[in-house]
Amino acid sequence: VIDRQAEALNAALTEGLSGGDPAAQLVRVGERLLDLLTSDTGLAINRAALGDPSGRWSALLLAHGRNRSAPLILDLLARWRAAGGIGFSDVRPVYQAFYGLLIGDRQIAALHRAPEARPSQAERRDAAEWAVAGLARLFPAP
Repeated sequence: VIDRQAEALNAALTEGLSGGDPAAQLVRVGERLLDLLTSDTGLAINRAALGDPSGRWSALLLAHGRNRSAPLILDLLARWRAAGGIGFSDVRPVYQAFYGLLIGDRQIAALHRAPEARPSQAERRDAAEWAVAGLARLFPAP
């Protein structure tokens, strides 16, 4: 199940990286990421990993999820910088800011079954646009 979810996310990320404006691509990637992290399947996987005292599920989740998707997002951020839309010397804090602006406490709220935690498609789009606009303000192009 972890592999299937990771493959779905990475396929969506790769699809979102095909040509065009990097900021617009980052919005699409953000929408997909937020959808995955707050989906029933994504939440079930995270709950299982959190409940595994051995840590094996968490290790699998990190290895097949974040450790495979983060490099794609880092590359997209670097392309946005190369296109002149954003400025930074170290991409890691930019990635962390993007993730924080996009996800906020939504995944935690969803893990705790808060009724408002699962964003609609329009809310995911708004959140992704807000996160990308926030990055442009936090890391302005030189």
